[in-house]
Amino acid sequence: MENHMSAYPIWFYYLAVAGFGLIFGSFFNVVIYRLPKDVPLGGHSSCPECGMTIRWYDNVPLLSYAILKGRCRGCRKPISLRYPLVEAMTASLFALAYWWSRGLTPTHAMPPGRHAVTPEFFIGLLMVCVLIIVSAVDFTDGIVPNRIVYPGLIAMIALVTGVALYRGQPGRIGLSLAGGAIGGGFLLAAGLIYGAIFLRGKPAEVEDGDGDDENAIPTGIGMGDVKLIAFSGFVLGYFHWYLVTVQLFVGFLLGALASVPLLVLARKGRQDKLPFAPFLSAGAVIALVWGKQLVDIYLKLLR
Repeated sequence: MENHMSAYPIWFYYLAVAGFGLIFGSFFNVVIYRLPKDVPLGGHSSCPECGMTIRWYDNVPLLSYAILKGRCRGCRKPISLRYPLVEAMTASLFALAYWWSRGLTPTHAMPPGRHAVTPEFFIGLLMVCVLIIVSAVDFTDGIVPNRIVYPGLIAMIALVTGVALYRGQPGRIGLSLAGGAIGGGFLLAAGLIYGAIFLRGKPAEVEDGDGDDENAIPTGIGMGDVKLIAFSGFVLGYFHWYLVTVQLFVGFLLGALASVPLLVLARKGRQDKLPFAPFLSAGAVIALVWGKQLVDIYLKLLR
């Protein structure tokens, strides 16, 4: 079986993984739109403007959007650019996860010449799936949905435990737990310190929907973000404990850079709240794939 699979060229596997990513991305768009509105995930999709049922040939990932020129077939109202972006991003990150899993250390990597997936590939895949949905929902609706983070964390704990036992490395389970605790604990502590200094006497802002807990305290950072980084930290800790610090650094850096235009606009009387989950998610992916190289570069600069 493995010899037969290895007969295919490597690009075939990248295309196959990316193709599955397009399919998953199309489903993620349904979740991203319906979950915050408490709309059941089952049933046909319809245009939010005219209510026309979207037929299967108008729901082909990327292709249908291009053919329809980004407009509904019925009312000709614009279709949100989020749909092709999520589909393209999911396909790209699925392929990236496959590429990353092939280049792991010899302890985890597949035998030379083999193109099948490794168990670690599914860890990266699950992390990417959760991060894409949570980031998009936070960007569009301003919440980090517990209905995604909690099941994702439970599934990840089961998957990481299974992979660690399969590899004969049960100690990595403890490293994963430490990674989640470090990431979530640091972000919570930073938020509490910020809240104590700048938000003293102000009530906590509670996200609508099923995002932050109702008993949130003034931290300046949503509790949903804390849960999200605890989830991603659990994954990163499995591979290297310091990857959590890379995620935090990159996430805060990207968030700071993105906030500059908002600060400029705020001087003109506009006030916007910047969703943090997309930046934490980007930091998690960068830390997982290139975190070790970034740390090596940093250490060389210190010498």
